[in-house]
Amino acid sequence: MSNSIQVDRGEVSRPSYSRWKHWTQLEQHSDADDHRYRRIVSALGLREGATILEIGFGAGTFLSWARTNRYRVTGVEVDPVLIDRAAAAGYRVIQYSEFVANPASVGPLDAVLALDVAEHLSADQLLGFFGAISASLDYGGAAYIQIPNAGSPLSNNIQFGDPTHQFAFTRGSLDYILEGSRLRVVAWAAAIPRTPATMMSRVVERTRLAGFNVLRGSSRLLCGTGFDWWPVAAAILRMDSHSQEKH
Repeated sequence: MSNSIQVDRGEVSRPSYSRWKHWTQLEQHSDADDHRYRRIVSALGLREGATILEIGFGAGTFLSWARTNRYRVTGVEVDPVLIDRAAAAGYRVIQYSEFVANPASVGPLDAVLALDVAEHLSADQLLGFFGAISASLDYGGAAYIQIPNAGSPLSNNIQFGDPTHQFAFTRGSLDYILEGSRLRVVAWAAAIPRTPATMMSRVVERTRLAGFNVLRGSSRLLCGTGFDWWPVAAAILRMDSHSQEKH
């Protein structure tokens, strides 16, 4: 695919996504990252030493956190600059195309994390994405997928604020995409936010969730159906029992 867009007689170069996201160097995890990632691994039931794959590691804050907390972590990216930078820092990393082509090479895994990744893929690409995840997971393994919640009227800024987003998800559309894989949604909720472990942060989060529940009830009353109002959703995926028996 060309890296530029033809415009009349001139040429406009496609901007660097990594630069736009300010991923100019590897970053260490912050206290807010620590709080968030501890909650995610707890939701997945992971213990110290678990084998985790992060798809789309970006600036590397989860890689940093996982290594500090003694998890066996591998990172996946599409940008060769990010790959080389993380490899130079001693992380185990592979190209996304290699992972999709041979998911068993990184498994069997206890968990896969994909934070703000799946929305960048087309419907056809999502089949390979989820197929590779299911092929890489061990028995009892799980995936944590963070995505824009297209069922929320508040998600437009997130979905359309990034010009590389191709797909938006509702719980129903995710169930449909997973039909051809061995994965099933076992939890669908508001994404775990990146906030410090303070009393004020907990109060704010609980207030927001309570407000979303009120809006859900109001929309059910007014529209006949309740919306999940949180703009960013998190889905926890596991292999269904029938698939595990056949695996």
